[in-house]
Amino acid sequence: ACSRSIGVYAAICQLVNGSFEAATNAATLGYTSLNPGSTNIPGWTTTNAELTWDGGANGLTPVLIAAQGYDFLDLSGLHDAFPYGAVFQTMTTIIGQQYQVSFELGSDKYYDSYYSGTFTAPAVAVSLNGAVVFSAVNDFPTLYNYWQTWSFDFTASATHTTLMFTGANTIRIAYIGLDNVCDPDGIGSGEHQCRM
Repeated sequence: ACSRSIGVYAAICQLVNGSFEAATNAATLGYTSLNPGSTNIPGWTTTNAELTWDGGANGLTPVLIAAQGYDFLDLSGLHDAFPYGAVFQTMTTIIGQQYQVSFELGSDKYYDSYYSGTFTAPAVAVSLNGAVVFSAVNDFPTLYNYWQTWSFDFTASATHTTLMFTGANTIRIAYIGLDNVCDPDGIGSGEHQCRM
């Protein structure tokens, strides 16, 4: 839910589980492969293609480690090929109110190069109510376990806004890591703040 507040931010939109945490999933199981339509991740629904819900216990070395908390999403899934996975959540918003969405996009130079033959920067498309409004491609030098923070603003045009992240690479890639959505204060699990 969104509420008005006094201070720097005029509105705070609560997004559930922006760091994709769960007490009994990836932190202990390593990873879980999820097909489109899954609601296993609290607050989120998967769509478009298979993806994996990853933690630090998946037995791969080196491996991408979550940017926030224990768990994260890999939109490339186990198939590591186009089309890539997507995940969405519907938030309550205030018409005419401006919000900022932030997230982290990650990959790993060694892992991606080893399994794909060449390093490819991860890319993601962000949609609001079905329309792509922002795209990001990490613009870093080839690094290990690297997360890049992205953000964009939008003005709500409805009382409910569906936020969706889709893997946007068109060639083979081993990691399209997604974590820390709308969590500027590093809250971790629970409700995350998409702010104005």
